[in-house]
Amino acid sequence: MLPVEVRILPTYEVVASFGMLKTYSGLIFPLIASATATFLFRQFFMTVPDEIVEAAGLMVLDLCGFSLIF
Repeated sequence: MLPVEVRILPTYEVVASFGMLKTYSGLIFPLIASATATFLFRQFFMTVPDEIVEAAGLMVLDLCGFSLIF
């Protein structure tokens, strides 16, 4: 992994090219897309029990917002 000091200038250039300077999205998107955040998200989702994932797959919301359980 690269230290923040190495990544700060390229990150600034990308955010500036997307026109997201001085916006909340300019702060949030680079942090979400970083390799460290991706690794932490993966580690968290690996701790979710399989039963919860299966239960979430069985429950579907229809167009009116009513939940249907299959």
